[in-house]
Amino acid sequence: MRMIITSIACCCAVLIAANDSVRLGAKALDSRDYPAAVRHFHDALRANPSDPAILSSLGVALAALQRFAEAAEQFRALIKLQPRVAAHHFNLGLALLNSNGNDAAEQAFRMALRIEPQHARARVQLANALLAQARGGDTSKMQAAAAAYRDALPANPNDPELRFNYAFTLARTGDEEGALREYKEVVRLAPNVPQAHFFLGITQFQAGNWNEALVSLSKAADKGISDFHLHYYLGSALLRVQDYSSARTHLERAAATDAAHPGVHFQLAALFRALGDKQRVATEQQLFRQLTAEQESRWRAQSLELAAGRALKAGDLKQGISALEQAFEAKPDAALARNLALAYLQAGDSEKAKLLLDRALALAPDDAGTLNYLGLLAARRSDMVQAMRYFDRATETDPAFVDARFNAGVAAFELKRYSEAIKRFTDALAVSDNPRIREALAMALADAGRNQEAQSQFEAGQRQRARTGAR
Repeated sequence: MRMIITSIACCCAVLIAANDSVRLGAKALDSRDYPAAVRHFHDALRANPSDPAILSSLGVALAALQRFAEAAEQFRALIKLQPRVAAHHFNLGLALLNSNGNDAAEQAFRMALRIEPQHARARVQLANALLAQARGGDTSKMQAAAAAYRDALPANPNDPELRFNYAFTLARTGDEEGALREYKEVVRLAPNVPQAHFFLGITQFQAGNWNEALVSLSKAADKGISDFHLHYYLGSALLRVQDYSSARTHLERAAATDAAHPGVHFQLAALFRALGDKQRVATEQQLFRQLTAEQESRWRAQSLELAAGRALKAGDLKQGISALEQAFEAKPDAALARNLALAYLQAGDSEKAKLLLDRALALAPDDAGTLNYLGLLAARRSDMVQAMRYFDRATETDPAFVDARFNAGVAAFELKRYSEAIKRFTDALAVSDNPRIREALAMALADAGRNQEAQSQFEAGQRQRARTGAR
């Protein structure tokens, strides 16, 4: 918000002093009486609706009140009047960025840079807009954000916030060495900022530098961070260096903060295994297994719900089902039958959904998607034997279908067929190396008594989660 005020303040100097409303608005803006400034500039705008200085000053007053959508309207009006002024595009971008219009903000900052390539603040804010999109779910923007921060750095070498964000994007794009370098520089520039030490510690943990991670995470704790992730990673690092007493303190604090997190129970099981407490090992391993199974059950349900939503796209559910039924009657095919089944699933009619998926399979016996959905429905009914058959058939049809491979592993695990689960998770991992698969493989290995391998897979998944920020 301060950047908007600073960037527009220069426009206020050209206001026409003869206009009382403008003069009163400028005085209110200067004294930070933003509601009064908005009132006076609105009055002035009625008399001079195309005055760039009034529009600019009204925009800054609205932004100061965090009325960013209204501020953006003023900056858009300015751009229509003066399209080649970089400051107007920059201010519009800031207003959009502050109101979560991140993709539009990106375009505004890019336009400011096209007009004025040396606009240093626009370069920083372009990077911020890209990062906001990446953190909002568009992960393809993370690499672009890292490049934008790198480009902004020469003009702002001592800005700890810029370096922090740059380090964050480097960590998320797999450049651990670069992230470590930048986080260390952030700590040098801002040694009293707890988050700088915390994220440096997480990155050191991710790189397997346990002793360095301990130093950084301990400093973060000393400076006031005391959330689940601090205790989880600090406890995990202490476990790695065999400081079992301190590890127990932090892992149990993490479990007390978030008892539903499966990972902390896996680590507690490893801790008590090292301490020789078989009863606590069994308890923590059971909690890990139970919470992971619950998590998988939720993910299966979400997978079906998302698929159903995509089948209908948008609009009224009954109308959507009616339209799909008419299309299917006119021309029966597997895709229509599958989409109609998913629509009935969203409507809560599992039986009808199952019948339609069976029809889809009859029309296209090798359709891996249909087989996977049938497996998910069987798992929902707790028929894991049948679910596993469907998932295995899906992977035979499409060997690259990682979700079906993973689901087959979960079904085998829930049937306590651990060697089969391990094989299916290992096969899934060969297709897609991600933390969810590694942690499931760790679960199966632990129940098969292969504890060292389980710990190795779990820690690999943990490092991946630290890199990607996944929960």
